Amino acid sequence: MSKNNTKGSQIKVVGSDENTAPKTRKIFNQRLLLLLLLLAAIGYIIWKFIPKGDKYDQKENDVVEATLNAKNPLLQLLEASETGIDFQNQIIETVTNNHATNINIFNGGGVAIADVNNDNLPDIYFVCSNGQNRLYLNEGNFKFKDITLSAGLASEEGFETAVAAADVNSDGFMDFYVCRAGPFENEERRNKLYINNGLASGGVTFTERSKEYGLDDISASTGACFFDGDGDGDLDLYLVNYPKDTKYATQITATASPNSTPVPDFNPKDTYDSDRYYRNDLNSAGAGSKKFTDVSKEVGIWNRRFGLSVSVSDLNRGWASGSLCWQRFSPTRPVVYKFR
Repeated sequence: MSKNNTKGSQIKVVGSDENTAPKTRKIFNQRLLLLLLLLAAIGYIIWKFIPKGDKYDQKENDVVEATLNAKNPLLQLLEASETGIDFQNQIIETVTNNHATNINIFNGGGVAIADVNNDNLPDIYFVCSNGQNRLYLNEGNFKFKDITLSAGLASEEGFETAVAAADVNSDGFMDFYVCRAGPFENEERRNKLYINNGLASGGVTFTERSKEYGLDDISASTGACFFDGDGDGDLDLYLVNYPKDTKYATQITATASPNSTPVPDFNPKDTYDSDRYYRNDLNSAGAGSKKFTDVSKEVGIWNRRFGLSVSVSDLNRGWASGSLCWQRFSPTRPVVYKFR
């Protein structure tokens, strides 16, 4: 009786294995088929949407939304055919230049409004992040003329992110400071300073003189503001820089305070991480000397903040100015610097 039960039990087990094996193979085959279909779908997406070369036609991916008009609008949208302003900053991703290689690619360029020829009409200078900049001269009644090439302000190379307008050398004519960025530390990342040559030549022209002025900063810059930070009557420069290594955007290191409490370490990890403060020494600079001096550490501007913009105002109703810089990553809060 015992033998028969054991034998029967053995036969049952064998039968169970034989019935399970085909089911296991069937499940395995289904998973393999699903995996192959998934790989095929991924391959199709890559073939269809990823650029095949360093350049590709973006037009087929462009979508233009219809303009909505209010019944009684306070502002009216003027077309390029009416104003003469046809500037476009198209974000064109390539295999070598995309969000994976350049995290700020979608930030676009910048714009500055300044009277470049002292006719009391504000002119417009657009910065393009991947092409030619444009300067439009205001001819009145919302009519503008493109004088970019004759003015010497095309500046097509490099990844340009922002522009600041100011009378840097105090000669009565507005100048332009163009910020440039990108993941690579090369000459195309140096900022540019275009000094207005005045009207002696009969037209509006600019000369690039950043190296002469000591403002050819090679950090990845995202904003700039000229203001009198030390109250000596000339314009100094606060430059917002963006650390190229985003690893520390979410990874914050800490140091121990005197009472052993952890303190976040926001010191720069790289030479070009920190914002910069340049003091204007035009009045004291000798022949051949640079006209601006980097005194960032001296005034307490030594940080790693992932800044995107900067603005300056008299926040405490005194002569001292305050620089407000908004940070993109941790700590995500405005930072106010007091200048005395």
